[in-house]
Amino acid sequence: MQDLTRISITIALIFLGVISLAGLIPLANEITSMRSDVATESESCTTGVGQTSCDVTLDSQHLFEDSTGLAVTETSPGSGSLTSTLTPSDQVTLTIEGLSASTSYAFSINYLTEKEVLTEYGLFNDLLQMIPNIVVLMVVGLSGLGVLTVNLPP
Repeated sequence: MQDLTRISITIALIFLGVISLAGLIPLANEITSMRSDVATESESCTTGVGQTSCDVTLDSQHLFEDSTGLAVTETSPGSGSLTSTLTPSDQVTLTIEGLSASTSYAFSINYLTEKEVLTEYGLFNDLLQMIPNIVVLMVVGLSGLGVLTVNLPP
């Protein structure tokens, strides 16, 4: 009977750990929304002969080093979504690709910036970024500790 209790508690702890880790995606999304504001800019550029991309400089630094939360829409001469690449080193230089040569373009760019209040308190922003990692470590640590203590010999 004691073995059955140990196995049941071990399975329950593993199940609890899995459920806790499944909640990380909504938690990470909430943290991102707490850290970010949406910025919208109107930019323009003209491609040269044989040139199918152009670089645009954003007014503020994008929150992420990749294109997460970044949308570029062509507003003139046509309309539609475009492919863009952000320069990770500065997070303000955006290369817009898939354009026609020798054409003037206008774009609407939506991207995420760091909330102004967080720029004053940089350590708080770092702490917000680490919360999902802290939760994972706590769940794994507590589950491991629970399994270890349940399976100790009497």
